[in-house]
Amino acid sequence: MLNIDNAETLIQVIHGIQRVSPILKDRTKEQVEWMTLSYFLTAHTSDLHYPFVIRKTESPDFILDFPEASWGTEVTEAIHPDYNRLRALLERESPEPWFIDSSHFKWGTPKKSLAELKALALQTELSGSPWMGNSVEEEFSAMLKEVVAGKATKLGTGEYQKCDRNILLIYSNQSLPQLNIEEGASIAKEVLRSAAGGFDVVSVVKGVTLIEFSEGQSLLKLIPKIE
Repeated sequence: MLNIDNAETLIQVIHGIQRVSPILKDRTKEQVEWMTLSYFLTAHTSDLHYPFVIRKTESPDFILDFPEASWGTEVTEAIHPDYNRLRALLERESPEPWFIDSSHFKWGTPKKSLAELKALALQTELSGSPWMGNSVEEEFSAMLKEVVAGKATKLGTGEYQKCDRNILLIYSNQSLPQLNIEEGASIAKEVLRSAAGGFDVVSVVKGVTLIEFSEGQSLLKLIPKIE
């Protein structure tokens, strides 16, 4: 449990939780959860009500206890699992630098065999199909829809502790080259208008931007760098 008295205390706490291991095999799910939460809190530093308490729980992953309300925050990472499988393979067997053609790991692409991943690990040139038109933004929207639908099932179980505000926080680690965040948010907003799955807010960390979807609206907030 972390007691946050003011914005200065929050920034000090964020310093300690904003990093994960650069080596995939040493990276834990809890590290990613804390890191993702730190980005969310950094974007909201100036509009949070202090003091508050951060509690690490299970369902949801965190509960933020403010004087006037509690926020349940479920955290998940959105990335094609085969991308991480290939990265883990390269970490074990290949010296850096690596070459990964991310077009082979578009959202919704079927799972690859180990032989296919090993073949991709040997590639040094692009070989996958390119993104055309606004297909990157459409993929971003489809990804969010699927992730939210999956987590909505968890929200509906009796094991999930509902709070005054229920937030789904997504760390978008999917490779989406040259994503137009404003266009992607606009497309996703329409998809999530009727598919938020019971969450009051769906927040997405993408690069240095936090995208928040609620009540059919989307809001983009800068995630400042904590020095």
